[in-house]
Amino acid sequence: AEPEENRPETRDHLYVLESAVWESNLINVCWENPSQENQSEREFIQTATENTWEAVSLVDFVGWEKCNPDATGIRIQISDEIPHTKGLGRNIDGVENGMVLNVTFNDWGCVDASSNQTPCIFPYNNYAREDLILITAVHEFGHALSFAHEQNRADTPSWCDQPQGEAG
Repeated sequence: AEPEENRPETRDHLYVLESAVWESNLINVCWENPSQENQSEREFIQTATENTWEAVSLVDFVGWEKCNPDATGIRIQISDEIPHTKGLGRNIDGVENGMVLNVTFNDWGCVDASSNQTPCIFPYNNYAREDLILITAVHEFGHALSFAHEQNRADTPSWCDQPQGEAG
């Protein structure tokens, strides 16, 4: 447990960007670049969201097919790069490659924190590939549901001083 002086003063729920919360609990999901090679990983990601976000909320992610050019909802690109979203919540509604997920982790490496590039959030080479897919997919779907990083909160303890992405 953290020492009392390091805890945030308020005990609010998750840090959400309220203006980006989806208006419907049915959120379409599609794949920008599905292939036979990533079919099992796509199924794993779908199951991971069903067993996490859908299991503890009223949200249902629907569709899970190949994106058409005018697709709405969460449009996922599979790419060997740092997983991310291009915004929070409905700010990525219909955005091409609005969420990027990695299923191979072949070329995604850590960079020197002193460089201008983003350093690794965690030592990814300590995890099995399936665990990385699960961790990053569930994390990015949290952003797709409008949740920001906790370290962006105004009441974040001083030892957690590296804001990242949009604020809630």
